[in-house]
Amino acid sequence: MLFSGGALIVGGAARTDLISPEMTETLTRAAYGTLREAFSQLPDETLLYPTHGRGSFCSTGAGGRRASTLGAERAENPLMSIRDEEEFVSWFPSTFPSGIPDYFFRMRSFNQAGPRLRSRFAAPPPLSPDQFDAAREAALVIDVRPYEDYAIAHVPGAISNPFRDVYATFLGWVVPPDKPLLFVLGDVLLDRVVDESLLVGYERFAGWLDGDMDSWMARGLPVSQVRLATANEARVSILNGAVALDVREDGEFASGHIEGAVHVPLGRLEARLEEIPRDKLIIAYCGHGERSSTALSILERAGAGDLVNLSGGMGAWRDSGYEAVEC
Repeated sequence: MLFSGGALIVGGAARTDLISPEMTETLTRAAYGTLREAFSQLPDETLLYPTHGRGSFCSTGAGGRRASTLGAERAENPLMSIRDEEEFVSWFPSTFPSGIPDYFFRMRSFNQAGPRLRSRFAAPPPLSPDQFDAAREAALVIDVRPYEDYAIAHVPGAISNPFRDVYATFLGWVVPPDKPLLFVLGDVLLDRVVDESLLVGYERFAGWLDGDMDSWMARGLPVSQVRLATANEARVSILNGAVALDVREDGEFASGHIEGAVHVPLGRLEARLEEIPRDKLIIAYCGHGERSSTALSILERAGAGDLVNLSGGMGAWRDSGYEAVEC
């Protein structure tokens, strides 16, 4: 068995540009040497167990299988088929996902120092609506409910980050690390949210909303909404002048997008808000609806008004038979 870390994963390897741009070439050459020499004496039947079993922003690869064999990788992994170092150094960085989540650069020192033990954290307390409202002055609200629930009613200024496999990635990417966090949970278990938040270095928790949005609204506290649109409704609005905002990654956009869409990947949205028109209806979309919900919550915090989420995202657009432009 070979426990390869990120040096070799199914169909790819860890990317080499995450330390600093100045070190990318050096690390890419080191990766080439590892792939050519480090495993060369091991037989094809060697079982491969890498760090990553699915796609990740910190690696390239097929993203589907959790394990492989060296024989399969020698036959199928494109990184192992290149025999020229200069060709490898030129080609490999071009395959990296375009985004680098902000928290990646914080996690090195965090991991080296070692996180505090989970057992040393007090559980975030349940807060009444009035307590939760008061706590918002010094904390940031993270709404982990499905994007449909967020759209219907949410605490004004809350960041929508539906709880799913990539919850922690986008928490670390779009949420400042120095803010205490408040949670609107819905049906999501608090312990799961806390554990995933800790994985990317968030250790300050101010509490969670007891009674969820029902208790908040029953108390008469302010509520915000965004609209959900079907693919047909979105298409009609876009034809009538609405702005389509594509918040997917570069590769997703290139493989098919709504004609005329403004493309700003979610992880870069905060820094590129000036590119988003404020005087028009904005229809945000991603693959399914989660990332676009996060994007709309960022736009709402920045003062944007007329916001719509394309329910089902690009998948719903294609399923409805509408054209997707490739580039």
